[in-house]
Amino acid sequence: MASIFTGKYTGSGGAAAHITTGLVGKLNSVTITEVAARGPSARGYSTDAIQNFVSSGVFLNGDRKDTGIVFEGANFVVSNADLNVNGTAYYWEAIGD
Repeated sequence: MASIFTGKYTGSGGAAAHITTGLVGKLNSVTITEVAARGPSARGYSTDAIQNFVSSGVFLNGDRKDTGIVFEGANFVVSNADLNVNGTAYYWEAIGD
């Protein structure tokens, strides 16, 4: 049965963000959203199918293909500049086993 964990990280503007989800098995999908005060929000979405069959690190960034979210077992690493702006809060939802 799938589990859902949520959390928050703050972008550093530089080093990749290593996110520990709390899942004990395998990460199936992750959604990352910035809640912008004004204008459009940054949003990323990836699944194990995208990571395994398209390419590791690939995710949907709004309506375009992008790179910079890598699954590592039950956790993930964010290196994409849109999802790692210095001082910006990002909220994530991880679904997995």
